Amino acid sequence: MDNFHVKKIIPVDNNLSLKECQKLLLIEGAALGILDENREITSFVEVGELDKALKFDLEDKPISLISTPCKEYRPSLQENATDDYFIAKSPQNVDFLVKINKKEEFFVNIKGQYQNSLSEDLQEAISFCSKIADEINLPIYLIGGAVRDIILQKDVFDIDITVKESAIKFAEYMSRKHPETCAIKGLHEPFNTAKVSIKTKNKEVNIDIASARLEKYAVPGSLPIVQSIGCNLKEDIIRRDFTINALAMSLNHTTFGNLIDYIGGYNDLKHRQLAILHPLSFIDDPTRMIRGVKFAVRFDCELAPITKKLQQECLKSGIFDNFCGERIKSELKQTLNLNSPKCYDRLILDDIYKLISTKINKNKITTTTGEKIHNIINTHTSHIKNRSLIWLIYLGVMLDGLDNEDILKIAHQLNLSGIEAKILLSASTIIKNKDILLKSTTKFEVYEFFECHFLESILIVLASSTEPQIIAYIEEYLNKLQFINISTTGKTLIDKGFASGPEFGYILRDILKEKINGNIETKEDEDKFLDNISIIDYQMKC
Repeated sequence: MDNFHVKKIIPVDNNLSLKECQKLLLIEGAALGILDENREITSFVEVGELDKALKFDLEDKPISLISTPCKEYRPSLQENATDDYFIAKSPQNVDFLVKINKKEEFFVNIKGQYQNSLSEDLQEAISFCSKIADEINLPIYLIGGAVRDIILQKDVFDIDITVKESAIKFAEYMSRKHPETCAIKGLHEPFNTAKVSIKTKNKEVNIDIASARLEKYAVPGSLPIVQSIGCNLKEDIIRRDFTINALAMSLNHTTFGNLIDYIGGYNDLKHRQLAILHPLSFIDDPTRMIRGVKFAVRFDCELAPITKKLQQECLKSGIFDNFCGERIKSELKQTLNLNSPKCYDRLILDDIYKLISTKINKNKITTTTGEKIHNIINTHTSHIKNRSLIWLIYLGVMLDGLDNEDILKIAHQLNLSGIEAKILLSASTIIKNKDILLKSTTKFEVYEFFECHFLESILIVLASSTEPQIIAYIEEYLNKLQFINISTTGKTLIDKGFASGPEFGYILRDILKEKINGNIETKEDEDKFLDNISIIDYQMKC
């Protein structure tokens, strides 16, 4: 039974508050068994997780918020079990929580995959760092997304290295001993991290070096606070978001390429499963919900059942309703700029949109909305000059129906730039004034309606609208009207004997109007128009 961890279960209702549960969980070696609507124990909470949650001032929230699902224990499956936790009954019909303890470390050597995924320059830079670390007997690791991508055999461009002791001291040592090869680009003392530049035979390679550190979250959704620097690797690993990003590879000479996996990330990666590392992971950092969408789409993964359940409970609790913030913006931008309909659909269907605003009308958005936005963006990609703004088109459709006050509030909370906020407001203005557009009788009126708006705003409306006439007007503007130009210029008017003045603007505008409406086609037609105008009439307009 050495590979088992057993605790007696105290059954409680799933809506009992954390504060009330604290009073019950006083028996040493016990856990709470959470009853479902059928009065069956389907999940549990251990005392450690309950204590952490109570420090977050969540005592009035239901215990289901932090409960971990488990299955009925079947001895025949214990050798090949993929679940960590089971419910078992004693002969006396008493429930017990059974945990299958994983091995401390799981080694697979991935040196071959490493060599295939990294350029020669990156390998040369890493080799330099490894050599210096070996000289001073310093454990050094490649960690996080780079290790994940190596296993997936994807090209690796960004490198994060972790050392057992101070990253700053290590960077300073390298630059001091080999100033011709290593230069410090930046130091961040609060987190004890360093950015260095390593000169290889072909170019300079930038590498981020971090210290193994232990972190805690003071309040839900806050930035982490560093508790200690130079902790063991496992403590550094388990502070991360998902198991597939919690992998390390040794860079020391004698163990180079050894994969270090404390929490089953390698297995999750093989099974394309996204799993958080502990029950309070989303409460610590709700941006992980958006990050989970991004990883699910990028790596064709699905949320593990336990992770999905904890995400649902967190969103249902309302703790992070209208949370917004700069970090939410950053994750939204990275996720929606993938231009994947699946990303958009998951944000809506899984209720993650509540982090942005609970006023978003989920019922207005169908299961085909993401695909529609994706197709519109791809069709009109030549109109989008700044590809980094693609995410705003998705966000704008999400905010369709909200009034300007709500949009401004969200823009402020997300810390949007002035242009980003104006794009969202411009789309809202178009939608609110659509009756004016529908009364248009000429093509020039359609042109005038749209010309003062951002193209991204127009695409938001195109994706939001279901009215055929509105869609037809937008398509005509995007594909034809906006590209119509005239040959006549101010110099043309002067050459024809007109005295330069403010009336020039009115004349040029009228020529454009006639051309858009189809009354003028050629340069000769423009000249005839000029021959028949009265400059006095235009001067009177001014």
